[in-house]
Amino acid sequence: MQASTSATGTYRRRSFRQTAGPQAGFANAAFQQSGEYGSQWGHRQSIIKQEKHSVQGHNGDLMLSPIQPDGGLSWLAQARREGQRSIRLNSYPPSVVSVEVDLGTQVEVDFPIQPIQAQNITTLKSENKPPEMTLERAVNLLTQDNEETLICAASFIQNQCFQSANAKKMVYYLRGIGKLLKLLDNDSEEVQRVTAGALRNVVYQSNENKMEVKDNEGSAVILQKLKSSRDIETRRQLTGVLWNLSSNDMLKNHLARNSISILTHSVLVPSSGISEGENPKDELLADADTFHNVTGCLRNLSSAGPDIRRAMRECDNLIDSLVYYIRGTVANYQTDDKSTENCACILHNLSYQIESELPQHYTQDFRESQQNLAPDPKALGCFAYRSAKITEHLERQRPLLEEKANPHGIEWLWSPITIRMYLSLVACSVRHYTQEAAVGALQNITAGNQEMTEAIAFTIVQRENGLQHIKKILEEGESDVKRTAISLIRNLSRYQELHPAIVNKVLPEVVAMLPNDDTDLPSEVTTSLCQILINLSQSDMKNVKAIVNQGGLRRIINISNTDNSYGPSRAAQAACVLLQVIWKHTDLHGALKRSGFKKSDFINARTTRVVNSR
Repeated sequence: MQASTSATGTYRRRSFRQTAGPQAGFANAAFQQSGEYGSQWGHRQSIIKQEKHSVQGHNGDLMLSPIQPDGGLSWLAQARREGQRSIRLNSYPPSVVSVEVDLGTQVEVDFPIQPIQAQNITTLKSENKPPEMTLERAVNLLTQDNEETLICAASFIQNQCFQSANAKKMVYYLRGIGKLLKLLDNDSEEVQRVTAGALRNVVYQSNENKMEVKDNEGSAVILQKLKSSRDIETRRQLTGVLWNLSSNDMLKNHLARNSISILTHSVLVPSSGISEGENPKDELLADADTFHNVTGCLRNLSSAGPDIRRAMRECDNLIDSLVYYIRGTVANYQTDDKSTENCACILHNLSYQIESELPQHYTQDFRESQQNLAPDPKALGCFAYRSAKITEHLERQRPLLEEKANPHGIEWLWSPITIRMYLSLVACSVRHYTQEAAVGALQNITAGNQEMTEAIAFTIVQRENGLQHIKKILEEGESDVKRTAISLIRNLSRYQELHPAIVNKVLPEVVAMLPNDDTDLPSEVTTSLCQILINLSQSDMKNVKAIVNQGGLRRIINISNTDNSYGPSRAAQAACVLLQVIWKHTDLHGALKRSGFKKSDFINARTTRVVNSR
């Protein structure tokens, strides 16, 4: 699928290209999904990890790699040599648990070759032996004034916390976290940089240490330093710490209150390219890794609840920057970029329950715009019969979304431009979570019952021909993406005018997903499949014929007989309703009987009891 019409030729040179060089970190795809009739799928969290000279924990967390001492070299000299090694990137499978997002980059510090003076660290047993270092000594040294001593101590803490979970506990009990946070205000940028790297490892898989950062007002210190720092590597480390902290559910609200605006204006705006040419000084701060860290952090925060969603929607230039970045990667055929995945997942979360959480004036503005777009019946002509027919046809039509050239802020969430962008991601990206986020966002914005939701649904199907891309997902997509696509089709199937397109484009795939006896498909997915077929069957006998011809009837009967510990499952109840709807088309009775079915397959005590109880 081509990019939106305004993409090609509109985007100037980006502030950075994500394909250049390695990227640190991975994403927490904590996104929520909604279905129509008030239903919603449960809170999901998943991750994609990326290694940058780092290791993976049991739940996907990453830490900065250790610097191992080597014979004949001082610890500092070895650290410098290790920092110059090449790096490689690895991908890891997703985790379904709630995870923390700890990034890992080798801290490249220009350590001095010569040994540090003995009185600053420890008493040397001989002139040639490197100084001995312990965690307790390193934490105590964090209050010294000597720059090299501080760098040595913070780097030692970083490496010890990489090697041992007990080291993180020791730093906590030694009150080292508060000392590290104070070092972020050190005059030396090099000290700030290595200190931030140490903090990343200290909070790795340690909620206790994360809360200690909070108790020491650490997030405010980190954000203030991010706001003032002009050093790219320091900004990478600081945003890495924030991404780590954002994985803790108890910290999300605390972080969001102070961070959303700073992260947007200090990182998203300059790095997304949206303000390119307007402020050359800020453009110097554009950096792929920093952008990736911040979108990972916001990806976590956006899953925390309605208050944070509202704050993010209302933050000036946040949504604009995310959309601008994705449209740029679509236009440049880089839809598998990891930051694109982060951005798509944030937009997915921000579209959750959008109808109920949308400020009232947007709904009123939409109604007025639709009234302005509606044709004037008086202009139909002077022939009464023909005019009446045309009027009737127009009344059956549903309005499409207005093509607004320059949406702003929250308006992007339902803009036709954004809909085309999501469909481009579905068509072009091979990344599982990018696809799921794009389809999930479309599902969310079609989940309501107001005029705007209806216009969005008609725009997806009629103007953008979106079902051809959803068909591809049903044929080739991962199971989670397929489930999300089914929920989207369920939303679309509520509109009778869209039924011909649904039957023509995706009915074979929908029927094929109906479970057989040996198929393990979640009950909520089977329920959605049956609901789609109920909607189609109620509107037209031709749709019922198509369902039968696709071989779906025997599967529906089997589903109707499934039970859970309380009686018919939700899927079975939906199938019972579907069977009775099908039997109401009396003109099909003869054909059904000739195909080997009988009335009792459709009308029986079980199906009647279910229908009467609804």
